[in-house]
Amino acid sequence: MDGYKKRVLNLNNNILRVNNNCKSKLIFITFLSLTIFLINVISAEITIISPAVVYPGDIITITVSPTKLGFYNIIYVYKDATLVDLINVPCATICKKRQVVSYVVPANFLGDYYFATFDYATNNYELDYFKVIEQGGALGGALSISYIGNTNNGVNTLITPEQGANAGITIDTQLKASNCQTYIVNAYLCNSTISAFCSSANYTIKIPLQLKSQTGKNCRFGYQGMDYFPFYQPGDNWKLYVKSGILSIETIFDYASLAAISYPSVIDFGQLNARQWNIGVPSSGLDLINHGNVPVLLEWTSSGFTCIEPITCTDFWPTFENSTGENTFQIDDDEFFLEPVQDETGIAPAFITNYQPDYFPQNQLALCISSICLDGVGERYKTYFNLKIPEIQRGSYEGDVILTIS
Repeated sequence: MDGYKKRVLNLNNNILRVNNNCKSKLIFITFLSLTIFLINVISAEITIISPAVVYPGDIITITVSPTKLGFYNIIYVYKDATLVDLINVPCATICKKRQVVSYVVPANFLGDYYFATFDYATNNYELDYFKVIEQGGALGGALSISYIGNTNNGVNTLITPEQGANAGITIDTQLKASNCQTYIVNAYLCNSTISAFCSSANYTIKIPLQLKSQTGKNCRFGYQGMDYFPFYQPGDNWKLYVKSGILSIETIFDYASLAAISYPSVIDFGQLNARQWNIGVPSSGLDLINHGNVPVLLEWTSSGFTCIEPITCTDFWPTFENSTGENTFQIDDDEFFLEPVQDETGIAPAFITNYQPDYFPQNQLALCISSICLDGVGERYKTYFNLKIPEIQRGSYEGDVILTIS
């Protein structure tokens, strides 16, 4: 042994002989831990630990079979580079005979650890690794994800919300292991802001999975219900991370958007008359309903109507009315066609031939961004879909006004 090592051990032995209480041990731990990382680590040779995967409170048996030069009688316990515990082996400072030690894993341990034992034959520390998993975690086997999506929908990796309620979802996983019915399986769901770092310690939603069925070593764990994913949750790409003990698996799924406002896909304007506002159907207005929290825009476009009879009529559409100077072929969403701008409830009367104003009446409806908005679900706001067409030749015309939701 070199002089430096002798000085370290002599100093440590003196510390232990002078004061064997907890405070002195901490001083000793801190000092000696600095020396561990000044020495090159080699592979395990003299120490065997069993088991290497345990729960908090379990016992690990440490068997040290040294060479004639022996090993140091304190074994250090590390988590990463942090010294967290020590084990006093009941022998002289240098143990030269085979020793068997029972180590009780502390209740607060969780994660990856290792024992560091100094072997005088190699003049180095031997590191022996062990893992502490949560109670009920799988000690081995295989884990797989069968399905995540709406209940009874059949579309995997897609969840669609429901107005005013949490989305009904199903998660199915398979665990293949001995005694798998004794294990605990959890699902961790992460939105896009943390999906790259999704884990059992970093997640958006945690869902305990229940044992659904068992056939031999094949156990089906899952969840079915409406306890998660409220309708006001914005659409996003999510990650599903399933974990049990040393086993884990993940997959990506989509949570669909639920538009804040309902829009009709077809509006029947009925028979139209030139140079007057033609109230859309229904003439009493149409209720827009608060469904969720994702705003949308509505674009109106039209290329006008084609004259189909008589054959002498034309498809000329003037840009302005000669008598009023107004734009022709206007559309509006309320019954007050000439109101002041400050009283406008959606779009001002707009010329829509080859034109795309954004129809955005969300300021008239509450957007739901949390559960406190549940009382406002189904809130209604009345809108109209009205047309005013220019003065054109007498005849029959056909055409479309296209509504595009984006």
